[in-house]
Amino acid sequence: VTPYTKVVFEQEHGDYELPLKGFTKAHDKSYEVFYLWVLRTERYPFTGKRLAEDLSGEPDVLVIINPNKKFQSEELARVKDYLRKGGKILLMDRSGNKRSTANQILTPLGMKMNQEQKATLPAPYGSTYRQPGRNDALPVEGGTPLLYSPEGLPVLSFATVEEGMIAAAGFS
Repeated sequence: VTPYTKVVFEQEHGDYELPLKGFTKAHDKSYEVFYLWVLRTERYPFTGKRLAEDLSGEPDVLVIINPNKKFQSEELARVKDYLRKGGKILLMDRSGNKRSTANQILTPLGMKMNQEQKATLPAPYGSTYRQPGRNDALPVEGGTPLLYSPEGLPVLSFATVEEGMIAAAGFS
């Protein structure tokens, strides 16, 4: 029996929907396809009600999408401890998230989503829809860049934290 990779979608702080009870209602907040593709990569998606519960379940990867609710100091301490012990986090945000709290997690780790500056997704990652703002991305400051915008700004970066790693994407 091969151990499975547990990917936990944190829902307490994020502004998005998953297909947990049928189809999602708001298409602009739907992460239905992303959630389902986790299974196709032979990982197993889970959800919880609270960040503390999500972390106590020892996920292999914790996914935080469009955070807009303030993280409490004890939650931030648990996140940092999770990373130190080898945890992995994928934090995704978008330029339209005016109440973003992503930097509460990123700043102590030497990273930042720059909400003041805008970037564009590179051609193969952008949407084919021609709607304004559809291909906007947030520059990610700090960490090691993995993907750059056509303007030369990093929009996906990662940083190691002792045994763990955090990846920050400015284009959820």
